[in-house]
Amino acid sequence: MNRQPLVRIFLAAVLAATPAPAQDKAGTSAPAPAAAIPPPKVPDTRAGRMLELVLRSIQNKAAAIPADKFNDAFQKAVPPDQVATVCAQVIDQHGACTLTALQPGPSPDILLATVTGSKSGEKFEIVLGLDKDGKMETLLFRPPANLDLPPFKDWAELDAALNALAPAKAPDDKSPPLPVSARVNFGAFELKAAGPDKPAGPFKPEPIHTLNPDLRLAIGSTFKLYVLGALGEAVLAGTIKWDDPLPIKTEHKSLPSGTMQNEPEGAVFPISTYAEKMISISDNTATDHLIRRLSRSSIEDYMEAGVGGGGGGGHGDPSLNHPFLLTRELFALKLSPDTTLMPRWEVAGEAGRRDMLVYDDPISPKRPAGRSHTPGEVFNTNPELAAAEKWTAGGPRHISTIEWFASPTDLARLFADLHRLELQPDNAPLAKALRLNPGIPFDKKVWTKVAFKGGSEPGVLNLTWMLERADGRLFILTFGWNNTRAALDEKKLLEIAPRAIGLLASSPNEPRTK
Repeated sequence: MNRQPLVRIFLAAVLAATPAPAQDKAGTSAPAPAAAIPPPKVPDTRAGRMLELVLRSIQNKAAAIPADKFNDAFQKAVPPDQVATVCAQVIDQHGACTLTALQPGPSPDILLATVTGSKSGEKFEIVLGLDKDGKMETLLFRPPANLDLPPFKDWAELDAALNALAPAKAPDDKSPPLPVSARVNFGAFELKAAGPDKPAGPFKPEPIHTLNPDLRLAIGSTFKLYVLGALGEAVLAGTIKWDDPLPIKTEHKSLPSGTMQNEPEGAVFPISTYAEKMISISDNTATDHLIRRLSRSSIEDYMEAGVGGGGGGGHGDPSLNHPFLLTRELFALKLSPDTTLMPRWEVAGEAGRRDMLVYDDPISPKRPAGRSHTPGEVFNTNPELAAAEKWTAGGPRHISTIEWFASPTDLARLFADLHRLELQPDNAPLAKALRLNPGIPFDKKVWTKVAFKGGSEPGVLNLTWMLERADGRLFILTFGWNNTRAALDEKKLLEIAPRAIGLLASSPNEPRTK
């Protein structure tokens, strides 16, 4: 059945990917529909009370959400009267909407709700988030992914589904080949210790099934796992402690996703809090504070180490991520009013790019200009949140050159090292950060521990898990999808992922690659 796309109010997570909640558990077949399921109870919390206002606004056109419920940044990006118009359009298209499912988010101020239209009978999701003052900073309407589909019959069926995301020819197969703009990769690995005498690692990921395992695609916020790994190494080296205080600095703040950009200058939090927010809610400001605390070079070093099986991130071509960008720097490049900045970055070379990231006087630069750049120009560019909506509407921006890049093999090595790090006595906070947000629901009887990170921006989606099965076996699954010319229908990959996970719910096939 054809349907008009739901109107999407965008304010959060250009870089974050938190898959939508499911009505069933990954790795199991969907249950038969239950009769007369009562509506979920909205919690009596400030997020719950705000959700009640949102629900009323899509049930009654006269019940618009009061303007003072939105924070200033939201109102600047999306005026409240525009929100009221969107909610009225939802009622016109779907009828009055009722709450049918509710799931808490990774923090008490984030809720994920599913509603059903009384006229259309169709479901859609609402992601609601509050800032530290209880004001709404995130309101996202989106179609749901169907996570109740049965597991794939075999790996060949998975390959067919993934390849359908990036067809090489037109659908009728009679037209000329399409431009190669969409690409996918996938890896399923079993994680094994180097030997019975080394239960704490190093660990080696053994391929079970892969598709384009060495194809390096943009990974969005999944790059934050490299920051976490470098942090874990610094803790073991004794240069940082998890309870070290780290103050918020205004000049280190980034754009959402996350909440720490709302904290006042000088507010102090332990390093562990920054790590938890970086992974669980993909907090960009937390990430940039950690990168600056660790240093850009230390993360680049961590990515390069460990290819031979020792400690380190083990990236096969770390030069693709040189210089290692802060999130604010990526926003500065992609949200700059100077439309020449991105193409000039591409041709500047590594030395020129590093020169663009380091402060220089914008009026009277002290360093000489390059052939295609001015010293400090990325540093001196202030990205604006209001420009992000045009980004999402306009599609991918230079995702082949301005991003963070990794292959399934790279990410498997990374998770192998993160597992080594989390087993060290001083690194319990690392293990906690990895498992605060599993991405999608899992059957806890099958999957006893779930670590997850995802990432996205227009044209980019990555989903990567480390899963511990009830029998103690460890698996890594990673999915990548890029399209340089068009936005992605993210729910397609979100529907594929649980079906692939289901293939590992029992003993996997013999290792093989493709």
